[in-house]
Amino acid sequence: MNLKKRLVISFSAVILLILTGSGILSYYVTRDAVLQTAIESMRNNVNDIAHRSITMHQRNQDMLLLALEYPELVEYFSLDESRGRNVYNANHVIQFSSAQTALKGRIDLWIQRLQHRFPIVETCIIDRTGQEHTRLTNGNIAPNDDFSSEENSADFFEPSFQLEAGKVHIQTPYMSPDAETWVFAYTAPIILKDGSKPAFLHFEIPVSTFQEVIGVMPAGHAKEGHEITQRTFVMNQSGILIADTGAEKLDLRLKPGTDADSPQELKDYFPNSDTLGKTPEFKEILAKMEKGEEGTGLYHENGQIYYISYRSLPFFGWSIAQLNTYQGLMMASQEAIDQMGWTMALIAIVSLLIAVPVIWLVSDRISKPLRRLAEDVRILATGDLTRKVDQSNLPAGELTELGASIATMALSLIRIARDLALQSETVTACANGLNLIRSDVQKDAEEICTKAVSVEGANRKLADNVGGIKFRMEEVNDRMEAIAFSSQQLTESLANIVNESEQGKEAAATVAAAAEEMSANIEDVNHNLQGIHTAIAKVNTESREMVISLDGIRKLCSDANRENDEATSYAQATLKVMEKLGVSAQEIGQVVEVINNIAEQTNMLALNASIEAAGAGEAGKGFAVVANEVKELARQTSDATTMISHRIREIRDQTSEVASSTEQVVQMVERIRQANEEISVAVDEQGNSIRAVSRSVEDVTNTADLVLRSANELGTAAVEVAHSADASRLVATKIADSANAGAQASDQASQIAQEAKDFVTQTLSAASESEQSAGEVVALAEGVIHLARETTGAATAFGHVTDITLHSANALHKLRSSLTISDEGIFAIRELKELFLGWIRLLEKTLASHEAETSKKAIREKTEAFQKWLDAEGRNMFGHNPDYAELVEVFASMKKRAMEMTQAAFDARNAGAGKNAQILEHVNELIEYFHVDRQRLFIILDRLYRGEKGDK
Repeated sequence: MNLKKRLVISFSAVILLILTGSGILSYYVTRDAVLQTAIESMRNNVNDIAHRSITMHQRNQDMLLLALEYPELVEYFSLDESRGRNVYNANHVIQFSSAQTALKGRIDLWIQRLQHRFPIVETCIIDRTGQEHTRLTNGNIAPNDDFSSEENSADFFEPSFQLEAGKVHIQTPYMSPDAETWVFAYTAPIILKDGSKPAFLHFEIPVSTFQEVIGVMPAGHAKEGHEITQRTFVMNQSGILIADTGAEKLDLRLKPGTDADSPQELKDYFPNSDTLGKTPEFKEILAKMEKGEEGTGLYHENGQIYYISYRSLPFFGWSIAQLNTYQGLMMASQEAIDQMGWTMALIAIVSLLIAVPVIWLVSDRISKPLRRLAEDVRILATGDLTRKVDQSNLPAGELTELGASIATMALSLIRIARDLALQSETVTACANGLNLIRSDVQKDAEEICTKAVSVEGANRKLADNVGGIKFRMEEVNDRMEAIAFSSQQLTESLANIVNESEQGKEAAATVAAAAEEMSANIEDVNHNLQGIHTAIAKVNTESREMVISLDGIRKLCSDANRENDEATSYAQATLKVMEKLGVSAQEIGQVVEVINNIAEQTNMLALNASIEAAGAGEAGKGFAVVANEVKELARQTSDATTMISHRIREIRDQTSEVASSTEQVVQMVERIRQANEEISVAVDEQGNSIRAVSRSVEDVTNTADLVLRSANELGTAAVEVAHSADASRLVATKIADSANAGAQASDQASQIAQEAKDFVTQTLSAASESEQSAGEVVALAEGVIHLARETTGAATAFGHVTDITLHSANALHKLRSSLTISDEGIFAIRELKELFLGWIRLLEKTLASHEAETSKKAIREKTEAFQKWLDAEGRNMFGHNPDYAELVEVFASMKKRAMEMTQAAFDARNAGAGKNAQILEHVNELIEYFHVDRQRLFIILDRLYRGEKGDK
């Protein structure tokens, strides 16, 4: 059965029942029933008014808790300068930092919006020291030098910091010094993520709002020609009437000439309960009200009977009551009761004949618009936001307001749907960009690992070569010790020859007499010469072996130099990969910044949706569900960006460690290369010295052979000594000279051997140091491998975070797909943003690599693709929009700066060291301006997608 039929049947049945009952019931029964009904109605009125007052306070508390969800409040008091570290000037005026000022501006705009929508006369933010950080009175922002720093003396200060999350403190009415009217104060703490409460938010609602809820109007006001006898009032525990519908209209503003900062008393502005009555019966009822009791009663005052219904209110210990006279209660029904018996039959007939058609017409007029509105709401509830509410056929009054509210809600849902579409497309574009960057990071990490393994192998081989050098040098040291020992023996033998030769010369005069003795001496000389010949041969053999060992050392040094060059190339390749990782980390940071901005916008969208839902009341419940869903997605996106930022910091730290280790490897390898070169030069010098020793030894050998032959000849001529004394003297002189020459050569060989031994000792020390350095390089290479594997793990974790971001984007897209909106102004914004993110990625790679020409073609293709959209679809859709001209201008600026960056990077690679730093500084400046233009371009695209107009 439809609404129209139910209305006709219901009203007809009620009329018939009333008419039939009125004819049956007696006059007195009807009168008593009317009286009890009036009393019960009065009780219901009291409960209804009490419920409205409770609802008012609850709505104000919800409004305050909603305001606390604004994220900039937590961000503002997370600053060090906001957490009890206020800075004051000489006049004790708080001084805000630049970060505080920026956040405070957004907070003030948020509070102004709340004051515009709700009856808030003043809003303050007060920290634990009692310092105000902002104050808005009737929408006006107070200047900084007017902020109080002594609010800790207020009654609501301490209770506000004792509240838990979600709780609100309500302060009893007081005179507001700034609003200059009596107000209620609502306060709740601002709670940070660590649980601390650095400040609280403070709202002031005028008491006049509470009085309006009670229904206060000037005394004596007439309604439909009758004087109002019913009276409703609210009384506090001191007997002060906070609201009274029967009293003269109160002026709750600050009295002229009164100091606003001085204490004001309620009794000076509000009437006392004595104005209602002074009889003992009434005093007894007031005593029950002060105790918080609930009930009804009556009392006599000035010859009148007054009925009263009262109950307590759940705040401040107040009570609410409504009273009326007997005549007032019966006034509406007394005349009808008196004429009931005479006119009942006629009224029954006439009423039924008239009521049925009238009810039929009225119900038809009510049900048709309701059916149309119900159909519109049903279609909107399915997600089809293209449905338009036809308000032209709605009757004036509540139905027109309801239709307008539904239309406004539909427009708000359309804006939310477009915002959801924009955010889902943007997050998807960023997630796709992150996937590309993840592939590059993984590839670079694998390349680092491969290069590090190669460096480790090369340096292990280098360490083995250095160990071989050390072993050969130890052998050389042993041989040089043998050479020194042989040279010492040779010197002693030659000294004996010299002594013997001197004795031969002295005995030349008596040669004939000492022939036999000379023969014996010659035998000793022959024996000594044989020993000298053997020592010299040994020295010559050791010298040749030492030359062979030095040649082996030189070959090992050459091999070590080649290994050093290979290790250096690997290390430089690792540094290049580190630079690529740095670029990738920077790209990720830029994408994270975009996602974080999206999360903040989505969170603001959720807060705005909550405000719209609160303003729409029951009609906005579905709207509130969507807002909560958006808020949850914003939270997930924010968590994902936090994880991404953490991984980026890990990658950057690991990249810095790898780069530092690689630089140490390069420096260590360079030191090894220099040591190898020094060893090679020293080996060459030592080889030359040893060859000189060998030549000197050969001279000594020749001289020793000559001495040996002379000694043999001397033995042969010993028989003829007596006849050849002069010849013997000459031979002895020759022997002495040869022995002296041999002694000098032996001393020179001994000195050269000592020098060679010292050099070998130095070479062994250098080889030990090179071996230790090679071991350190191997350890550093192992560290690089470990860091490279950690980078690979970080890239994998980064991929998981990217998947979470993409999942959030899919959830946003799914939520957007559930709503049907007009496709006017919709374009492929995700592809355009992916185009620019790819362009930025290619540009960063071009700046970091030496293959600029390879990326220029890909960059040109992307810029041409956007230019094609700009000239075709973009011009057709937005050519009339002022934002389109700005979009063209920003894109042209980005292309110009991209060309300048590419050219400057090319010049920097070909320039000298001094000019290179200047060019790179210019490149960094161009990069900053380029990213500013990119942000402007994304903002313009978002405005075009939403259909908004930019500020000009």
